Amino acid sequence: MNKLKIFLIFFVLNLFFTINSNAQQRNFSYFKLCVTNSQNEILLVKYKGIWELAGKKYVDTLSIKQFTAGMAGEMGVNIKDTQLRGLFTFYYNDAKYPIIFNYYSAQYHSGDLVVPPGCSDIAWFSLQEALEIIPFKTMTMSLQKMFEKPSVVWGGSFHIEKSKPMKIDKVKMLEDFYPLSR
Repeated sequence: MNKLKIFLIFFVLNLFFTINSNAQQRNFSYFKLCVTNSQNEILLVKYKGIWELAGKKYVDTLSIKQFTAGMAGEMGVNIKDTQLRGLFTFYYNDAKYPIIFNYYSAQYHSGDLVVPPGCSDIAWFSLQEALEIIPFKTMTMSLQKMFEKPSVVWGGSFHIEKSKPMKIDKVKMLEDFYPLSR
């Protein structure tokens, strides 16, 4: 093979891997963890002045079980009975690539609450209190579905308009909740 053909092959391969790695960077998963205790209260964290479920971007080599246990560990608790409760597609503003939100539930097993890194508080709330204090419509809608039918894994799709990082201006449901399992 001549040098030009070799160069073109390497150029095309490099272009292919660059495009694929860029696409992967734009599309990722985000985990939300709903820990409940024996009183059926929900563990929430206060992040940037806002109460919400603990969440973390999943860019890791850990298994899902290890990752969710690590999230719980950052809150000072050990969990059991971790279950997938929802897979939701979130399109932010005019982004071409969505973020996949994975909602998990788990039961509190043991431990003393610790404020996780980046947060300012942590506390247990009843479902009703949590629904009133959490300002994110997508999160409260998802929580309601999770508690309405605990045996179902839910799917759905949202379009979210944001003008600032922690300010959601408008939420539109692109695909209403649908069961992924029964």
